[in-house]
Amino acid sequence: MEKHFVAVIADLQNQPDSILHQVERGSGEDSREALERELAARLTERHGRQVDPEALPERMFAAAEVNDAMVEILGYARNAGWRTAVSQV
Repeated sequence: MEKHFVAVIADLQNQPDSILHQVERGSGEDSREALERELAARLTERHGRQVDPEALPERMFAAAEVNDAMVEILGYARNAGWRTAVSQV
């Protein structure tokens, strides 16, 4: 499934107005739900098995852990005025 996810995200990343970019920009009231539906549909198509869109990002990243050293480095970068993709943990 990982290779399918990477391919789906790469495809969405390469489309300037994709739902992924809309979520990144915070545009659209239901953009998060739309992203879940879009990811599930594309993963279902690529993988050949039904993927439930409900809370898909939470399920995908459930095993992710905070890296304290990275959080510290990001804090230094933000304090120096750099913009980062991670705003808070």
